[in-house]
Amino acid sequence: MKILIAEDDRISRNFLQKFMQTYGEVDVAVDGMEAVDLYMDSIKNNSPYDLLCLDIMMPKVDGLKVLKVIRQLVWAMLTRLSVRAVMLMPPSLWIRTRWRMS
Repeated sequence: MKILIAEDDRISRNFLQKFMQTYGEVDVAVDGMEAVDLYMDSIKNNSPYDLLCLDIMMPKVDGLKVLKVIRQLVWAMLTRLSVRAVMLMPPSLWIRTRWRMS
């Protein structure tokens, strides 16, 4: 599992990172802009994150805005692809898709 943690507090960030390492590969961002950049890089490398842990109050861009931007990126991607199935979940969860390039 590939995990992105966006947390500006060093102690919380270190705790989450150590805790989540047992579940998979963990990348860390210290602010919202870095989180968006890491997410975009993961999409470009065709290895998107399976789990996002976003702090609500962060410098530059807060967690809610990060989530909004990421959702817009995902939907923009989906409109360019031939979608087989999309499962929408509550806002606290994420979108799982299975698609193929058209």
